[in-house]
Amino acid sequence: MPPNFKSVPSPTTTFYGSLDQPNCRSCRSTLPPVTFAGPMPFFANLPIAPLVKERTKVQCTAWPSVYLCALFTFMASVQFTLLTASMWPYLMTLDTSLSEGFLGLLIALFSLSLIVASALFGVWSNRIRRFKPPLIFCNFSLFCGNFLYFSVSLFPSHWIRFVLIASRIAAGIGLAQIGLLKSYGISLTVPSDRQRATAFITGGSAMGTIFGPLLQLLFTSIESNRWSLRFVIYNFSVRLSLFTAPPLFASFVSVLLLLILLFCFSDSFVDLMRVADLDRVVTVYYQYSRKRLSRVSYDASPLPICDQWAASACYAMRFTQCFVLTSMEAISAPFAMLMFNWSYVEVVFNESVVNALFGGIALATYASYFVFDFGKRISGRFVCLCVLFALLFFYCFTFSWSFLSTNVSITDGNSGEIAVGCDSNRLGWCRGLKRINIWLYYALVIGLQGFAFPTLNVKLNTLFSQIVGPRLQSKQQCFIEMFGGIGRILGPLLTGFIYLRFGPRFVWLMLFCEISLMGFLWLLSFSRLVPIANESDE
Repeated sequence: MPPNFKSVPSPTTTFYGSLDQPNCRSCRSTLPPVTFAGPMPFFANLPIAPLVKERTKVQCTAWPSVYLCALFTFMASVQFTLLTASMWPYLMTLDTSLSEGFLGLLIALFSLSLIVASALFGVWSNRIRRFKPPLIFCNFSLFCGNFLYFSVSLFPSHWIRFVLIASRIAAGIGLAQIGLLKSYGISLTVPSDRQRATAFITGGSAMGTIFGPLLQLLFTSIESNRWSLRFVIYNFSVRLSLFTAPPLFASFVSVLLLLILLFCFSDSFVDLMRVADLDRVVTVYYQYSRKRLSRVSYDASPLPICDQWAASACYAMRFTQCFVLTSMEAISAPFAMLMFNWSYVEVVFNESVVNALFGGIALATYASYFVFDFGKRISGRFVCLCVLFALLFFYCFTFSWSFLSTNVSITDGNSGEIAVGCDSNRLGWCRGLKRINIWLYYALVIGLQGFAFPTLNVKLNTLFSQIVGPRLQSKQQCFIEMFGGIGRILGPLLTGFIYLRFGPRFVWLMLFCEISLMGFLWLLSFSRLVPIANESDE
């Protein structure tokens, strides 16, 4: 054999079709080994026409399966956002001794369970090369968490804290399916469709952030109309209210997802390594047949390892995104009640409206990616950097500056009623705190953050999948969700502690410093944030 020739190994990878190919397991095939018996006679025995046909068939995005992923992320997001606005007022009705710190603890434990589950499910899915069993486990756990949250009032008062903690841990395990769904969606696409498919999957989450708060608005009518509906469990009954109806609805959604998984879901994916192998053989053939080369060097080297520094920068960006987002979620309701003198019914209603509008802007942003394919025109790493600058702008303009004219209202929390305004007996930093403009604050929350976070979702996920390369990404996608979960833990814990001790001004300063540090790290990594060698952006 001439020294510059490399033998072509016979790929052993199995190709599975998409959901619209029910008999995909019968499509298994193996490339014949290439031999060198003369100058270049091996092409005479190479069935190149079937290879070209198979390569065309393989490099095809399974869009029905991508739509199914979008449905699952939509349902999961609905279940999560359905409880966000009402959680703090519900805790106050269950036990008035519960504080913002306990709310932060619930969110942090939710994130901790998500971290552990994401890592375990990612390794599990990669090991068995299947997505269905982990997804079934996730949705069953999500059902348990929602139903526990619904029935917490049935338990003795000294058990309430532990039941709430158990419900949030189970829900966190259930939400670990997001990483699996992203990996599954990526494995269904070819590089040219990657960004559009990512926009579909993350856009499903954006639609969930719209419908979740809208459903919460519908459930507020139960409280305003004083309905006396009760849900009977054996000899116990739970009154359907503003706080118990959402988790009951979420439980039914979890059951629906389980049924879809059992009867409509199939473990199928586009084998990107198979595409790469076919590309190499077809390229060699056409080089020989068109140019009549006497010698051809075939590169059979394995897929390059992804740049760990670039991947680490993406992990850090995901951490910052979730850290900032959950920090604001942890204090949004108590901050609004303090800053704008809202009651618990008003804060649930108004925050639900804001979340719905936020989701609407987010959905429009996602639509620009999967309808107009807007994202291909701008570099992903540059867009992520611009998002960081936009978030810095938000925290500068919504800071409670000392030169503002109006102080927040001071109230006495010893009256036994739910405090509206700033309780000076419990919070020592109330006096001197300035009230920010309500219209400016929510305009930036809806308009600026509603555009920034979904843009970061699409561009970061697309860039990360290109850095990892055309391989099964269950482990890597779950790892990036794990770092997001770490941000969800530290964000609420630090925010709850700083908010109680020092007030919202120091929370804003903390988030400003975190975003600035991430921007510096992103600039250091900027030149390395590029796709892997054989991954195309087009």
